[in-house]
Amino acid sequence: MWLQLSLWNLVLPIALMASAFASPGIAIAKQKTDINQPIDQELYASVGDALAKVTIKEPLPNAFGGSDIFGRKREKGFVEIRFMGMTADGRAVFRRRTVDVISNETTMSRSQSLFPRSSINQSGSGANAAIIIEGSDGTGIEVLSPDTIEFSLDIEKHKAITVEDYVIELQNADPGGISFKIKKRYQKSS
Repeated sequence: MWLQLSLWNLVLPIALMASAFASPGIAIAKQKTDINQPIDQELYASVGDALAKVTIKEPLPNAFGGSDIFGRKREKGFVEIRFMGMTADGRAVFRRRTVDVISNETTMSRSQSLFPRSSINQSGSGANAAIIIEGSDGTGIEVLSPDTIEFSLDIEKHKAITVEDYVIELQNADPGGISFKIKKRYQKSS
C-alpha cells in the first residue's frame, strides 16, 4: 500500500506538468536573431568584408512540444552580407550567404544525464575512479550547403538591404569600401 501511494504521489505531479506543457494555450517563443555589429552607429567595410552576420536561433524544444523552460536556444543558421566592390558603371556589389542548420537537439539531448555512470580501474594496490557525465555530443546537427547569391545595387536609388530583423542602410560606396548603418527592422513603440 505504501509503495503504491508513493508511486502515485510521484506520477501525478509529472502527469500534471506534462499536460500543462503540452497544452495548446501555451505560447511557444519565436526564433531570435543576433547581429555581430553595433546598432545605430556609422560603420565601414572594405572590399571583401562582411557588413553584417545575423545568427538565427530557435527555442530548444522540450519533450512535450513546447519551448525549454530555461529559455535555451539551438542554432538554426545565419545570413551574412559582404561588400564585394563596385561595377564599372558604379553599382555596389554584395554577396549574401545563407547557411541553414538542421538539428534534432532537444532539452533531453542537451541536458546531462540524471544518473551519472561511474568507472573504476584497478591497478596493483591502487584504483582510479571516474564519474562520467553524459550530455549532448553534437550528433543530430547537420549544416546544409550555403546558398550564395551575388547582386549589385545603385545605392543612390536603393539605400537599404533587409536581413531578417535588421536593415542595413547604405550611405556611400567607392571601389575601396562602403559606409553604412544598421537599424532594427521593427522598432518597439513607446
